[in-house]
Amino acid sequence: MKKITFALFKSIFALFLMITTTGFAQNVDVILTVDWPQWSTENRVEFYDPAGMLLQTIDNGFDGSGAAANPYNETTAAVSYPVNSSTTAGYYVIVYDTYGDGWNGSGSLTITADGQTALTFDGNFDTSATNSQISQTIYFALEEPAPPPPPFPGVSQFDTSGNEYIEYIPGNMPIIISAPHGGVKQSGQTIGGTFYPDNDGTLPDRGCGTVERDDNTDILIREIQQSVFDQTGCYPYIIINNLHRSKLDPNREQNEATCGDADALFYWNAYHTFIDAASAEVMNTYGKGLYIDLHGQSHSIPRIEAGYNISASDLNNTTTNYLNTVSNSTITNLVSTNLSGLTQEELVRGPNSLGGIFRNTGGVFYNAQGYSGCGVTSGYRTLPSDFDGGSQACDDTRPYTNAYFDGDFYSNKRHGSGPTASDGLGGGGTIDGIMTEVNRRVRDLGTYNGNVYDTRPQTLVPFADDYGIVIKNYIDLHYNDFAEFTYSANTYAMDDSDPTPTKTTGVTGVFTATPSGLVIDITTGEIDLSASTDGIYTITHTVGACNLYAASTSMTITNTLNTPDVSEATFALYPNPTNGKLQIETTQAISTVIVYNLVGQQVNVFTLQNEQKSIDISDLQTGSYFVKVQSTTGNTHTKLIVKK
Repeated sequence: MKKITFALFKSIFALFLMITTTGFAQNVDVILTVDWPQWSTENRVEFYDPAGMLLQTIDNGFDGSGAAANPYNETTAAVSYPVNSSTTAGYYVIVYDTYGDGWNGSGSLTITADGQTALTFDGNFDTSATNSQISQTIYFALEEPAPPPPPFPGVSQFDTSGNEYIEYIPGNMPIIISAPHGGVKQSGQTIGGTFYPDNDGTLPDRGCGTVERDDNTDILIREIQQSVFDQTGCYPYIIINNLHRSKLDPNREQNEATCGDADALFYWNAYHTFIDAASAEVMNTYGKGLYIDLHGQSHSIPRIEAGYNISASDLNNTTTNYLNTVSNSTITNLVSTNLSGLTQEELVRGPNSLGGIFRNTGGVFYNAQGYSGCGVTSGYRTLPSDFDGGSQACDDTRPYTNAYFDGDFYSNKRHGSGPTASDGLGGGGTIDGIMTEVNRRVRDLGTYNGNVYDTRPQTLVPFADDYGIVIKNYIDLHYNDFAEFTYSANTYAMDDSDPTPTKTTGVTGVFTATPSGLVIDITTGEIDLSASTDGIYTITHTVGACNLYAASTSMTITNTLNTPDVSEATFALYPNPTNGKLQIETTQAISTVIVYNLVGQQVNVFTLQNEQKSIDISDLQTGSYFVKVQSTTGNTHTKLIVKK
């Protein structure tokens, strides 16, 4: 019997429970599944409520007739029942066997409540008989499932079906990567020595669109995540469609993606909901970020293809800086906000484009196999980039008439910063989108984790390592001002108004200060000057939970509240700037002069003798320094000095 999905009903019902009074009983959706491989006509299940009312019955005739090999399985439609936590006086089943030897062939019963297992029975009865009916009563609780754990970086979560078809691995950095076409589940194929059965009757094969799998991209995306973690201690956000493309293509609008199948639509929605959740978290934490849709292709020219929703004809246009006039790219936000002020032309095929960085990163093992061609011995050829090896087949600045995936596909448009997708969803915002179609030879696995995938040298793992370096460097180069901040001054007196910094991106991180003595609001960065101790401090603003993105500045706090005798009127250092010798003019007897660099490191200490009123800093490098003068009575004053 085909399983019936009531996802929409469940969502509406859950919402109803949230907005109504607590006097209503809470319900769960209950599904019974039996699997009787042999002598199924001997078996029966009766399901009762706590009052003893028969709710459901499952059997296959229950008369013991037929041959031994008479298998039967059934999954009931989901039915909503009130929760009851008792395991001794609540819901119960009575299971039967007409012959008395238990359910043959490891027959079983499973009952789920809202997708979580409430009862399992393995077909072994407490009693036995010979050619005589036996039965057994089993009580069990029907309870609401525990809420899922909060998203934790690097730990997989899945859609709510229990099938683990759509996988989400939360991250903690401003990179999101999805792999829509590498799934193996429900393929009916043997891949890497493992057979993946096609046995989910709710998911028929798609009868429309393309069903070819992007081999090994499901493994590649995990290796990329691991590479980034190994480099940084942080995780990119990962979304994987584990279903074979013959069942679902989440990189198409829903009609083509599912070919009209309602159950497939549930997984399509789950896939994009996970990406939306990752995007929202990146936006909230960092204010901007990068989404990459990871694919594989087998075009004749061995190179990666980076798609920005800029057509081949636009890339082929020879007008100088023509790409700067193209307005529909999925990196529209990056064009206007990148840290170096690069134009779209430079971001798409300049030396600091994604393709330019791929071209100059790693590739030692890959190129040792002679795969790149065109005289390339390092990095990975990418279209578009700044590499031009001469002929059209070696010119990666434009596709000419060669095959090229330009990024004009559903996911890149829905989740990038350009135009909306074909269904009007997504687009805009500050998460940029790039579709990377990696060539076949960077995805060879050979023997991987003990399983044989192909007979070629394994290029996938070293490529994933290099891919991780590329995207980390791409973020640092074009996006990483996440934690930048400025105060209106670098020196404040303790009786000044409390300063608050301006954050470059406006996102909120955590402010800290070293050494101790500076009282600072960890959220806003406001300094409580009157409660602080005079001194030189390093203030750091960290954005994101993994401490990868941080910025620091030096701050000097001077004590003018308790040192009226060491004020601007009675204190001076000159000349400023100086070539080395500094005169100290003050009415106080000076004991010590300490010199700090701008990050608060002590670089020199002078102990003054008797009436000495000068120091020599000619041995210091050219630059700016804080000079702290301390009197014999303990009063201090600090000045910023420029050493020529």
